[in-house]
Amino acid sequence: MKFECLNDLFSQYLFTVPDYQRGYAWGLHEVDEFWGDLQNIEPNAYHFAGTLILKDLGPAESGKLSVEVVDGQQRLATSVILLRALRDRITALGLDHKEAFRDIGKTYLWCNENGTSVYPFAYAEGSEARIFFAGQVCGDTL
Repeated sequence: MKFECLNDLFSQYLFTVPDYQRGYAWGLHEVDEFWGDLQNIEPNAYHFAGTLILKDLGPAESGKLSVEVVDGQQRLATSVILLRALRDRITALGLDHKEAFRDIGKTYLWCNENGTSVYPFAYAEGSEARIFFAGQVCGDTL
């Protein structure tokens, strides 16, 4: 087993949730538990956020490894949603963009490479979940 921080995971992998997985299904209870866990992390401490089971799909054009999320997609999706909300709130408040938030969009949401949208975390190509997540969470229009 290998322990990695979220930033390292997103630096190495492009995550795709396959069609056979259910869409995002966390309700208020699960999100509250997730938020409570985050609030209880001690400064400079590691926090075990759960296990990811990934299927290797090979290298992507970006140089990252493309993987299919077999288990852990709810936690990954919630993390991306939270990071988008933090980025938007910091921007809305007109606060200085701290270095940690400067590249949230490109690292966790989406970037444009050679005219193509690349999603670090995405649902299966052509699925309604992908269209919703890309538009409502990542801020991209497909």
